[in-house]
Amino acid sequence: MKKTDSYQDAVEKLENIVRDMEQGDLNIDELTEKIKIATQLLQHCKETLHTIEQQLPTVD
Repeated sequence: MKKTDSYQDAVEKLENIVRDMEQGDLNIDELTEKIKIATQLLQHCKETLHTIEQQLPTVD
C-alpha cells in the first residue's frame, strides 16, 4: 500500500481482499500477506477518517 492511496482506493483494495478470502483458494502464505495488507489499509482508513473528523467544526 502506498501512503498516497486515497480513502476510496484503500476501501476498494480491502473489498478485493475480502472477496479473495471468501473464495477460500488462498494458501497460508497468501492469506498471511493479505491479512498484513488489509491491516495496513484499515489503519490508513482510520487515520484518514480521524483527520477528517478533526477538521470538522464542532456544534455546540
